[in-house]
Amino acid sequence: MTPRPPTLTATSYRLLVGALMCALYMALWFVVDAGGRLWNADGLADLPFLPAFVRVAGFLMIGLWIIPSLFSAFAILTIIGAMAYPELGLAEQLGLGVFVASGGPLALALTVRVTQMSTDLVDVGVRDVVALSLACAAGNAILYNAGLTILGLGVPGVNLGAVIFLGDILGSMIMLGLALGAARIAGGRAPT
Repeated sequence: MTPRPPTLTATSYRLLVGALMCALYMALWFVVDAGGRLWNADGLADLPFLPAFVRVAGFLMIGLWIIPSLFSAFAILTIIGAMAYPELGLAEQLGLGVFVASGGPLALALTVRVTQMSTDLVDVGVRDVVALSLACAAGNAILYNAGLTILGLGVPGVNLGAVIFLGDILGSMIMLGLALGAARIAGGRAPT
Protein backbone atom coordinates (compact mmCIF):
# COMPACT_ATOMS: atom_id res chain seq x y z
CA MET A 1 0.00 0.00 0.00
CA THR A 2 1.45 3.37 -0.99
CA PRO A 3 1.26 6.16 1.54
CA ARG A 4 -1.13 8.99 0.76
CA PRO A 5 0.38 12.44 0.40
CA PRO A 6 -0.39 14.74 3.30
CA THR A 7 -3.44 16.95 2.87
CA LEU A 8 -4.03 20.40 4.24
CA THR A 9 -6.61 20.98 6.91
CA ALA A 10 -9.13 23.73 6.25
CA THR A 11 -7.31 26.04 8.64
CA SER A 12 -3.91 25.28 7.09
CA TYR A 13 -5.35 25.96 3.63
CA ARG A 14 -6.80 29.30 4.76
CA LEU A 15 -3.51 30.32 6.37
CA LEU A 16 -1.48 29.31 3.33
CA VAL A 17 -3.76 31.05 0.84
CA GLY A 18 -4.01 34.04 3.17
CA ALA A 19 -0.23 34.36 3.37
CA LEU A 20 0.07 34.08 -0.41
CA MET A 21 -2.69 36.68 -0.92
CA CYS A 22 -0.98 39.03 1.57
CA ALA A 23 2.30 38.72 -0.35
CA LEU A 24 0.54 39.16 -3.71
CA TYR A 25 -1.33 42.25 -2.45
CA MET A 26 1.94 43.85 -1.32
CA ALA A 27 3.75 42.95 -4.54
CA LEU A 28 0.96 44.45 -6.66
CA TRP A 29 0.87 47.51 -4.38
CA PHE A 30 4.56 48.12 -5.12
CA VAL A 31 3.90 47.72 -8.86
CA VAL A 32 1.15 50.37 -8.69
CA ASP A 33 3.34 52.61 -6.51
CA ALA A 34 6.20 52.35 -9.03
CA GLY A 35 3.75 53.17 -11.84
CA GLY A 36 2.54 56.19 -9.89
CA ARG A 37 6.09 57.46 -9.50
CA LEU A 38 6.83 56.81 -13.17
CA TRP A 39 3.75 58.73 -14.36
CA ASN A 40 3.85 61.36 -11.60
CA ALA A 41 0.33 60.51 -10.45
CA ASP A 42 -1.16 62.49 -7.57
CA GLY A 43 -1.79 59.28 -5.66
CA LEU A 44 -2.47 55.60 -6.05
CA ALA A 45 -6.20 56.31 -6.29
CA ASP A 46 -5.52 57.89 -9.68
CA LEU A 47 -4.27 54.58 -11.14
CA PRO A 48 -5.78 51.16 -11.81
CA PHE A 49 -5.37 49.56 -8.39
CA LEU A 50 -4.11 46.06 -9.21
CA PRO A 51 -4.29 44.77 -5.61
CA ALA A 52 -8.09 45.10 -5.78
CA PHE A 53 -8.03 41.78 -7.64
CA VAL A 54 -6.58 40.12 -4.54
CA ARG A 55 -9.69 41.05 -2.55
CA VAL A 56 -11.95 39.24 -5.03
CA ALA A 57 -9.65 36.26 -5.69
CA GLY A 58 -8.91 35.81 -2.00
CA PHE A 59 -12.59 35.98 -1.11
CA LEU A 60 -13.39 33.33 -3.71
CA MET A 61 -10.71 31.06 -2.24
CA ILE A 62 -11.09 31.59 1.52
CA GLY A 63 -14.16 33.75 2.07
CA LEU A 64 -14.04 36.38 4.81
CA TRP A 65 -10.77 34.87 6.01
CA ILE A 66 -9.22 37.22 3.43
CA ILE A 67 -9.81 40.18 5.79
CA PRO A 68 -6.90 39.35 8.15
CA SER A 69 -4.64 38.86 5.12
CA LEU A 70 -5.60 42.24 3.67
CA PHE A 71 -5.17 43.89 7.06
CA SER A 72 -1.75 42.23 7.45
CA ALA A 73 -0.67 43.58 4.06
CA PHE A 74 -1.91 47.08 4.99
CA ALA A 75 -0.16 46.89 8.37
CA ILE A 76 3.14 45.70 6.90
CA LEU A 77 3.07 48.39 4.21
CA THR A 78 2.27 51.00 6.87
CA ILE A 79 4.94 49.85 9.34
CA ILE A 80 7.70 49.78 6.71
CA GLY A 81 6.68 53.28 5.62
CA ALA A 82 5.59 52.33 2.11
CA MET A 83 1.99 53.39 2.75
CA ALA A 84 1.92 56.64 4.66
CA TYR A 85 -0.77 58.96 5.89
CA PRO A 86 1.36 61.75 7.41
CA GLU A 87 -1.59 63.30 9.23
CA LEU A 88 -2.31 60.06 11.11
CA GLY A 89 -0.40 58.31 13.87
CA LEU A 90 0.41 54.62 13.58
CA ALA A 91 -2.63 53.52 15.62
CA GLU A 92 -4.96 55.65 13.46
CA GLN A 93 -3.38 54.30 10.26
CA LEU A 94 -3.93 50.75 11.47
CA GLY A 95 -7.53 51.72 12.34
CA LEU A 96 -7.95 52.89 8.76
CA GLY A 97 -6.48 49.54 7.71
CA VAL A 98 -9.43 47.77 9.36
CA PHE A 99 -11.82 49.74 7.11
CA VAL A 100 -9.70 49.17 4.00
CA ALA A 101 -9.36 45.44 4.67
CA SER A 102 -13.05 44.93 5.45
CA GLY A 103 -15.00 46.99 2.90
CA GLY A 104 -14.54 44.86 -0.19
CA PRO A 105 -14.90 41.42 1.42
CA LEU A 106 -17.99 42.45 3.40
CA ALA A 107 -19.60 43.77 0.20
CA LEU A 108 -18.70 40.49 -1.51
CA ALA A 109 -20.25 38.43 1.29
CA LEU A 110 -23.44 40.51 1.10
CA THR A 111 -23.57 40.20 -2.70
CA VAL A 112 -23.07 36.44 -2.62
CA ARG A 113 -25.75 36.05 0.03
CA VAL A 114 -28.31 38.26 -1.75
CA THR A 115 -27.72 36.84 -5.23
CA GLN A 116 -27.03 33.28 -4.04
CA MET A 117 -24.03 33.29 -6.39
CA SER A 118 -21.66 30.36 -6.10
CA THR A 119 -18.16 31.06 -4.86
CA ASP A 120 -16.88 27.69 -6.01
CA LEU A 121 -14.05 28.48 -8.41
CA VAL A 122 -15.29 25.79 -10.80
CA ASP A 123 -18.69 27.47 -11.09
CA VAL A 124 -17.59 31.12 -11.17
CA GLY A 125 -17.54 32.62 -14.64
CA VAL A 126 -16.19 35.89 -15.98
CA ARG A 127 -19.56 37.63 -15.55
CA ASP A 128 -19.66 36.56 -11.91
CA VAL A 129 -16.15 37.88 -11.30
CA VAL A 130 -17.08 41.19 -12.97
CA ALA A 131 -20.18 41.48 -10.76
CA LEU A 132 -18.14 40.60 -7.69
CA SER A 133 -15.46 43.13 -8.69
CA LEU A 134 -18.12 45.85 -8.93
CA ALA A 135 -19.50 44.96 -5.49
CA CYS A 136 -16.02 44.78 -3.98
CA ALA A 137 -15.01 48.15 -5.43
CA ALA A 138 -18.19 49.76 -4.11
CA GLY A 139 -17.70 48.29 -0.63
CA ASN A 140 -14.08 49.38 -0.56
CA ALA A 141 -14.87 52.94 -1.67
CA ILE A 142 -17.66 53.29 0.90
CA LEU A 143 -15.73 51.93 3.88
CA TYR A 144 -12.51 53.73 2.92
CA ASN A 145 -14.39 57.04 2.84
CA ALA A 146 -16.12 56.14 6.12
CA GLY A 147 -12.75 55.38 7.72
CA LEU A 148 -11.27 58.70 6.59
CA THR A 149 -14.30 60.57 7.90
CA ILE A 150 -14.25 58.77 11.27
CA LEU A 151 -10.55 59.51 11.64
CA GLY A 152 -11.24 63.21 11.07
CA LEU A 153 -9.63 63.66 7.69
CA GLY A 154 -12.64 65.56 6.47
CA VAL A 155 -15.52 64.38 4.37
CA PRO A 156 -13.78 62.99 1.27
CA GLY A 157 -16.85 63.50 -0.88
CA VAL A 158 -18.18 61.62 -3.83
CA ASN A 159 -15.19 62.34 -6.09
CA LEU A 160 -12.69 60.34 -4.01
CA GLY A 161 -15.15 57.45 -3.73
CA ALA A 162 -15.71 57.48 -7.49
CA VAL A 163 -11.97 57.54 -8.18
CA ILE A 164 -11.34 54.65 -5.78
CA PHE A 165 -14.25 52.71 -7.28
CA LEU A 166 -12.97 53.22 -10.83
CA GLY A 167 -9.36 52.39 -9.89
CA ASP A 168 -10.46 49.17 -8.16
CA ILE A 169 -12.59 48.11 -11.13
CA LEU A 170 -9.83 48.80 -13.64
CA GLY A 171 -7.24 47.05 -11.48
CA SER A 172 -9.43 43.99 -11.00
CA MET A 173 -10.24 43.77 -14.71
CA ILE A 174 -6.59 44.10 -15.75
CA MET A 175 -5.55 41.35 -13.35
CA LEU A 176 -8.51 39.18 -14.38
CA GLY A 177 -7.45 39.55 -18.01
CA LEU A 178 -3.88 38.61 -17.14
CA ALA A 179 -5.03 35.60 -15.08
CA LEU A 180 -7.31 34.35 -17.87
CA GLY A 181 -4.54 34.90 -20.43
CA ALA A 182 -2.09 32.95 -18.30
CA ALA A 183 -4.64 30.13 -17.95
CA ARG A 184 -5.02 29.95 -21.73
CA ILE A 185 -1.26 29.96 -22.27
CA ALA A 186 -0.87 27.20 -19.70
CA GLY A 187 -3.38 25.14 -21.65
CA GLY A 188 -6.33 25.54 -19.34
CA ARG A 189 -9.75 26.57 -20.50
CA ALA A 190 -10.80 30.00 -19.30
CA PRO A 191 -14.13 30.12 -17.50
CA THR A 192 -17.09 31.63 -19.30
